[in-house]
Amino acid sequence: SCTPIPERQAVPPLALAEGAPLPGVETWYATSCGGCGAGCGLLAKTRDGRPIKIEGNPASPISGGATCASGQAAVLSLYDDQRLKGPLLHGRPASWAEVDAFVVPRLAAISAQSAARGSGLALLTGTIHSPSHRRLIADFLARHPGARHAVWEPVSLAATWEANRRSFGREAIPRYHFDRARVVVGLEADFLGTWLSPVEHARAWARSRRPESNDVLPRHYQIESGMSLTGGRADRRLAVLPSELGLAALALVRRAARRAGEAAPEAPDPGDPRVLDAIADDLWQHRGESLVACGVNDLAVQTAVNRLNFLLGNLGRTIDLDRPSLQNQGDEAAVAGLIAAMEHGEIQGLLLWGVNPLYDHPEAGRIARALGNVPLKVSFAEQLDETAVLADVVAPDHHFLESWGDAEPAEGCFGLRQPAIAPLFDTRAVPVSLLRWMGEEQPDAYHHLREHWQR
Repeated sequence: SCTPIPERQAVPPLALAEGAPLPGVETWYATSCGGCGAGCGLLAKTRDGRPIKIEGNPASPISGGATCASGQAAVLSLYDDQRLKGPLLHGRPASWAEVDAFVVPRLAAISAQSAARGSGLALLTGTIHSPSHRRLIADFLARHPGARHAVWEPVSLAATWEANRRSFGREAIPRYHFDRARVVVGLEADFLGTWLSPVEHARAWARSRRPESNDVLPRHYQIESGMSLTGGRADRRLAVLPSELGLAALALVRRAARRAGEAAPEAPDPGDPRVLDAIADDLWQHRGESLVACGVNDLAVQTAVNRLNFLLGNLGRTIDLDRPSLQNQGDEAAVAGLIAAMEHGEIQGLLLWGVNPLYDHPEAGRIARALGNVPLKVSFAEQLDETAVLADVVAPDHHFLESWGDAEPAEGCFGLRQPAIAPLFDTRAVPVSLLRWMGEEQPDAYHHLREHWQR
């Protein structure tokens, strides 16, 4: 208001180009969420080129038109002032050319060294349910002999993976169809709050409990050691000690096995036996229309729940292992092996994508010490988090609302991701960084995505 500027005129156009946004009028973009590992379908509302609101995509079989708190907060994380404005090299701002000049020869040296000595490269990521990203990671690791990939999730379902491998020969997380169940038992599984895919589960469970579509509403029993959102909404809640969760599973298995004429191990009942009798009776009366979901990361407990669902005939009906979930792929054993390898100096380069183990791993101090044995540490963090502070290179990734990509949250269920805004800062998509370090001169995330799906 106080600086003289040349006179300018604002003249409204007589005709807009096709697809050109009108000032002040919102435009909606379909995309896939990156706020957590659920991979829900989203609609991003933009005005004047800026995302201002997130909604669920009604066409998504995962979200069904809903979102969780993390999805709603995605707009806030996009405009977060704590996001890195550009890459860092040894803690100082640098250009992408400087970062590439630092990383590329060191990756080549690690590759040559690993072929001779066996020590090599490691990639530590969160859950990757993007088909194009999984293929890119496989191509990247194939260029480095001896390279390994480990997946870290703070809340692990590794026991579920292993229990299903032993019980059914399929190492996978099943997809739970709560809308097909007349009786649901949650064993320490907060499926309406935070467990696995809460938006998908909550929408399915809500559909099954509409009074206009059911003469008798489905029943929900919750067995847990602490009050959860799901427990607070249960028809009947049984509170047990954390040490009694396995006994609760065995108590239900024993009652179901007796009704099926099979043997079952004896164990004391946690809590009131009459409550457990009532739950078991309801489950048995609705064989094939019941569902027992277990959130205990214990192999023995998960194996007992697998037997219970088998006795109840739920497999292939309310529990789908043929088209499983791909939403939580954390592997505690692989991460523990990676930490041990770093401690022994076997890892010469570590790339961290979507993880912050120094914040959420129970052995954060051990990891911090082990990182001192790794000559090359690269983080793709969007912010300077606890782990990125110790990295030699921080190559900040785009926010998912600025990115191209895809998602496969459940086997055979695909979604695409498109940017709702141009990158706000001097960040670079992780696939572009990996392609550049693999030798591509002008990598492009959009063309890489198209080529993947064309293949």
